[in-house]
Amino acid sequence: MSTYHYFAKRRYFICFLLAALLYSNIIFAQQNEPLFKHITKANGLISNQVGAILQDSKGFVWIVTQAGLQRYDGKRFTTYLSDVHDADALQSDWISCVFEDSNHRLWIGSTVLLSDNTELDVARRRKDDFVKLIPKL
Repeated sequence: MSTYHYFAKRRYFICFLLAALLYSNIIFAQQNEPLFKHITKANGLISNQVGAILQDSKGFVWIVTQAGLQRYDGKRFTTYLSDVHDADALQSDWISCVFEDSNHRLWIGSTVLLSDNTELDVARRRKDDFVKLIPKL
């Protein structure tokens, strides 16, 4: 067998092997579709009307509604509702936005009902409460 035929057969074999690997990767990739499930009030969501969703750096999913704020860990909800008698609680259930900054602080914007006042809270994750940054006007 000449050197030319040896390299030609080797080149065809390598091309065949690459094509087989790429084709098998495409087939297996189609079988591994991401898991997606709908979560509703029947599963523990406080409201089916969601204004915003954020997945934070710790993997928690924060869900903003006009009925309160919820944290979802993939299995259970933790619900944060307003309590005007508790300074470390949200003062309104009408949450408008949630944001995580580069220092992993969670910022929560809310609107006080029956007024034009807005509030800005920062979540204290260790204490599982909130610090008010912009008081009621």
